[in-house]
Amino acid sequence: MSRIYTAIEFGTTKLTVLISRRRKSGSLEILGLGNVSYSGIQGENWKHADSIRSVLLKAVEQAQDSAGLKVRHCVIGIPNEFCGLIRNYRELALEREVSRQDVEDLRQTIEDYPLPDPWEVSGVYYGYFNADGQAITGPIGMHAGILGVEASLICMHGKFVSQLTKYLEELNIAVDGVVSIPVAYSRALLTPEETDSGALIIDVGGHSTDIAYFKDGRPLIFDWLPLGGKHISQDVEKGMSIPFSEAERLKKKCSLADDGKTQADGARSMTETDQAADEEAGRTAFLKQIVEARVEEILTLSVKKAAASGLIDRDCSIVLTGGGLAMYKGIREFSTEVLDMPVRLGVPDVVGLASPVLASVYSLALADPSRGFRRFYIRDYIDSMLLDIKRRF
Repeated sequence: MSRIYTAIEFGTTKLTVLISRRRKSGSLEILGLGNVSYSGIQGENWKHADSIRSVLLKAVEQAQDSAGLKVRHCVIGIPNEFCGLIRNYRELALEREVSRQDVEDLRQTIEDYPLPDPWEVSGVYYGYFNADGQAITGPIGMHAGILGVEASLICMHGKFVSQLTKYLEELNIAVDGVVSIPVAYSRALLTPEETDSGALIIDVGGHSTDIAYFKDGRPLIFDWLPLGGKHISQDVEKGMSIPFSEAERLKKKCSLADDGKTQADGARSMTETDQAADEEAGRTAFLKQIVEARVEEILTLSVKKAAASGLIDRDCSIVLTGGGLAMYKGIREFSTEVLDMPVRLGVPDVVGLASPVLASVYSLALADPSRGFRRFYIRDYIDSMLLDIKRRF
């Protein structure tokens, strides 16, 4: 019998709850989805208990109603604003054969990294060992003068996590796992070849953009920008002197694709017969200029910020996801041209979730249970059995 999983994503402009069941093949069957817009959790908004509880309850109820079952356990996703990454290197002086205890001592030294309150180490991803300058995977039994290892420490804002957990417990929902969204992305949207050779994920949300870089099978960079889809809407609002709600609606119709003819050519042919059509063509062209300017800024700043680490390879893969940019028609071609690097879109390959807007919660639903992201409970198993009976009859 397959298991039921509930993933909850606290995004910057929407709160999403996904109830799914993982088939033996590893693919997902969508059972229920709740998606509620809100002011987000950026800054100090996550401390506004009443508003967060209200939105959370609505999203959970939506998912429960569509799935026909009650949520009792969940995995929650933490965005880059509330998680971080530290690369830590430590070494031991040995001048003898490396023992298993040496490896354990070295790892313990790596993990015992002092962080200021309220930050906590939530996960560790190890790189290759370094034995006298030689990169190796298994040093036990070999002679080494100096044994070193670098690891990526995933850090989370402890108070933020505790507060979200409290909100859910008040709804009688146990939190079985807390997952960094970038880590979840790497498992769901990247291929093993990409995580090994180098891949940069750019996740553009409503209020911010998350940046994560993976290489040699582990995360090397987590970062974020305070820019997102909202800022495109604000540009359109000011540039075209229209209400913000109208700007939100209008920008979604903007196409970044090159249709093979210039706006000016289209305007000239229409001017001869219809002045109103000419004005509309000019308005469309102006909208495109506004949107493209901000999109280009977000893309270039994201890559520039990641490249500042000196770790990014020029030929690395770039995966663009999130509802802030990836929804635009022609965005892949436009991004490839702007960055002069190949770009692909990170989109879930599941019916009912095939949108970059839902890439985060989809990735959370695929979080690996064997890594402690969630535990399996017998009541979930019973829910799954009852759901099968309902569908049969």
